[in-house]
Amino acid sequence: VKGDQTITFTSTAPTTAKVAGATYTPTATSTSGGAVTFTIDSSSTGVCSINAGVVSFINVGTCIVDGDQAGNANWNAATQGPQSFTVGKGVQTVTFSSIAPTTAVVAGATYTPTATKTAGTANTITFSVDSTTNTVCSITSGAVSFLTVGTCKVNADVAGDSKYEAATTAQQSITVNKGSQTISFASNAPNGAKVGGRTYTVVASPGLSTGAVTLAVDSSTTSKCSVSAMVVTFLAVGDCVLN
Repeated sequence: VKGDQTITFTSTAPTTAKVAGATYTPTATSTSGGAVTFTIDSSSTGVCSINAGVVSFINVGTCIVDGDQAGNANWNAATQGPQSFTVGKGVQTVTFSSIAPTTAVVAGATYTPTATKTAGTANTITFSVDSTTNTVCSITSGAVSFLTVGTCKVNADVAGDSKYEAATTAQQSITVNKGSQTISFASNAPNGAKVGGRTYTVVASPGLSTGAVTLAVDSSTTSKCSVSAMVVTFLAVGDCVLN
């Protein structure tokens, strides 16, 4: 009479199986010594698959691997030996593919960050300014603008879904330096300036800053004119140069 045999798994079921994560190669022995074949139990074909003896994880749930031994002239086919384990959500990552600017200045050129992600969810990468630096920079329609001197931190994120965890936030830091500004005269220099004649009130725009424009007579022409606040008085014949 043929003997009955059992199957014993010699490989330890993974405790950290994740969707699209590291594969698992089961091993087992049979009482007869015959080779054990492995299949995925019909109840978990949506969770895992096996190819050439290697188990891959395709969805969250319970993966059941069945071990079989067909028997021979002396041994009956083995009672199917299952091994089950939990498959958790997969890990996805996001990485900046654009280089943070090294010449960022207040009110200067904007920066449009780009990033890539590993295979995972169909969700797109989103960019935001970290809440700790939202006074230094802002982002609109994907473009980062620089508002004040300091460190600007841009975050890249990918949301999770039923199969994948949300990606760990990737962060890029940018040093923002002082911006350049210009002063523009909004008043026209008088054509008929005369010694002791009508004064000239200068109007000038301070460019991008909120500071007030200050006016001075250039040191080379202090004998020709003087200035009080923004009003110029003409003292002697010659050129009056205003800074």
